Amino acid sequence: MPSTLFFISLICLLFCSESIKLSFNSQGEFKILQLTDLHYETMIDGLKTAEVEKKLISYEKPDFISLTGDVHSGWKFVDMPLNYCLGWRVIAEPIEHHGIPWGFAMGNHDSQGALTPREILRFLKKEFAHSMTEEGPLDVEGASNFYIPIYSRRDPDRVAAVMWFVDSGSEVCRGDKHSYACIETSQFNWYLNTSADIAKKHGIGGKPVPAVMFFHIPQWEWIDVYNTQPVLGVKGEAVSCPVLNTGLVNVTRRAGDVRAIFVGHDHNSDYGGRTPEGLLLAYGRKTGYGCYGPADGMKHGGRVILLKEDGPAPEWLATWIRDESGAIVSQPTHSPGPTPDQTRCPAI
Repeated sequence: MPSTLFFISLICLLFCSESIKLSFNSQGEFKILQLTDLHYETMIDGLKTAEVEKKLISYEKPDFISLTGDVHSGWKFVDMPLNYCLGWRVIAEPIEHHGIPWGFAMGNHDSQGALTPREILRFLKKEFAHSMTEEGPLDVEGASNFYIPIYSRRDPDRVAAVMWFVDSGSEVCRGDKHSYACIETSQFNWYLNTSADIAKKHGIGGKPVPAVMFFHIPQWEWIDVYNTQPVLGVKGEAVSCPVLNTGLVNVTRRAGDVRAIFVGHDHNSDYGGRTPEGLLLAYGRKTGYGCYGPADGMKHGGRVILLKEDGPAPEWLATWIRDESGAIVSQPTHSPGPTPDQTRCPAI
């Protein structure tokens, strides 16, 4: 006969994710742990990756975990749906065990497996009680376009910050088959309209509500910030962005809410730097043991993002890399030189 615990777990699975409400703590802080490029390939590397997750959770005790794509090396699971789903269970178990809310932005390799992007998102919603991942609007390019509000500690009905998740796609940008996918106009319109609605309802004096954004594939501006601004961290490979810059970063400037954008994709890079306007563009640290990376001398780990409800920009946000040994990484400073390190996104 099924146990009481079974029924409690089933009820939580069906209803818990819908009732999760995130808010700043009594100190006015909210901590996010970014895990990226976990690249589950086999049970062996998956369990090693899960150990990294457990350590980072123990060290940082985050309020929320953001998975910025490539949870799977999808090409290894083309005709293996059960193994693909098993990989998700291995990766999600440490997060679910600690009861930490989490969200997922689709990577370019996740949808190369046995499930389509929207099938992946429906699986996550059904399977994991603490996933706050949502399936985005059907009339918007990509599947994982959604946002998660963080409420004020003083007013439980007012949204004080927003986490945006954007689907950066897989391959082919506006007909170019030798490019990673680009973020499209329908996504810009969805984001701008939704951001304006949030500002109207929750912004103080109608001002934009401060936000961070997560997606997988970096854009052209990751090249620009490395070439023109001081950055903290390592650029261990070329920025693998779409060959066409469709202008997402400019769109966030127009909305005025996003203060930092965090990506993955390039396993050997973990740098971050601010544009002249103060927008932080940053990589996470490769978390997973599958596939290549991180670069020589770098341990697997994650990026920590600490938001402060009352902090002005840029003090509103602090960020650092924590690696699997428990160390907070002392990242090197890179100053731009006379010769650009990279001038365009490479074809694939």
